[in-house]
Amino acid sequence: MIKKSGIITICGRPNVGKSTLTNAFVGEKVAIVTNKPQTTRNRICGIKNRGESQFVFVDTPGLHKARTRLGDYMVNVVKESVADVDAVLLLVEPIPNVGEPEGQLIARIKALGCPAVLAINKADTVPQKDRLLEVIQVYSQEHDFDAVVPISAKTGQGVEELLEGLSQYTLPPSYPSDFGAKVFKIARDGTDRLTYVKITGGSLKVRTLLREEKVNQIRVYSGAKYQTIDEAPAGTVCALTGLTGTRPGDVFGVEPPAAGPELEPVLNYQLLLPEGTDPHTALQKLRQLSEEDPQLHILWNERLQQIHVRLMGQVQLEVLRRLIARRFGLEVDFGAGGILYKETIAAPVEGVGHFEPLRHYAEVHLLL
Repeated sequence: MIKKSGIITICGRPNVGKSTLTNAFVGEKVAIVTNKPQTTRNRICGIKNRGESQFVFVDTPGLHKARTRLGDYMVNVVKESVADVDAVLLLVEPIPNVGEPEGQLIARIKALGCPAVLAINKADTVPQKDRLLEVIQVYSQEHDFDAVVPISAKTGQGVEELLEGLSQYTLPPSYPSDFGAKVFKIARDGTDRLTYVKITGGSLKVRTLLREEKVNQIRVYSGAKYQTIDEAPAGTVCALTGLTGTRPGDVFGVEPPAAGPELEPVLNYQLLLPEGTDPHTALQKLRQLSEEDPQLHILWNERLQQIHVRLMGQVQLEVLRRLIARRFGLEVDFGAGGILYKETIAAPVEGVGHFEPLRHYAEVHLLL
């Protein structure tokens, strides 16, 4: 039985191995792994049950210098992920230099005063152990980490020892007696729609009504395997079946309402289906993705009889195309993107401005 839990955020620069380490912890692929940086856009949670402890791993995008609005969003996700967790796991490469991304994350860790562990990844690529000692010394001068562990997320070297060290951050927390829960993820296991929640107060029993829908099962996952329980006490992270209308960010009971999304999609694309594909059947499938990712909007244009998607740009399009092919076997394409304007000018209007420094005069007339 799970008696202790902890939320650990894994952060670092792009392509340092955060997703690979999350998958190594959990024992299967739960996060995107690729040589292309910035492919993790969501706070994907991997859950690992180990004895009486439950670890919830938050895998973030790499912290980089943002050059686009999507980049701004991803950088904000990293910074938010360092807050409101039980511990931070900073993942770095075996280089005896603290770069700008690592410096920013260390500054964030210091500002929040949260426990932090340093993991030096790709240690198997360093033949000279003196170099690892040099890396440890450089980072120890920047921050007093609770522990420093050389690992290889790819081969598994040091991963079990790192997990054992992180168990100190799984503690029996204190929660209110009244029921509360927060939805943080929608997923699917075969034909079952799963609503992942954290119980933030009281407890939740099977067959409880939540917004007029009955909870059919309460599942506690560890990797791909799960066990069903009749009651989930406060602090449990579990998956519920039977709920069809939930979305990430929804709350139940005494849990206060969550803040809305910080960034809305700015581009609209027509989704082009393979010839002969029924658009209404495809739309039903595609809306599953919209439920799982609140930043992705799948819409039906009744007048044009077209499916449209709203997202942030080219990177998200590439990921979405591959996801649709893997999940539904559909090789889709996209039309030319259009900008989503927040306001539309209903009639012509003229704006006038003038500037008068040191007896000079300039005037501008702008016709919209």
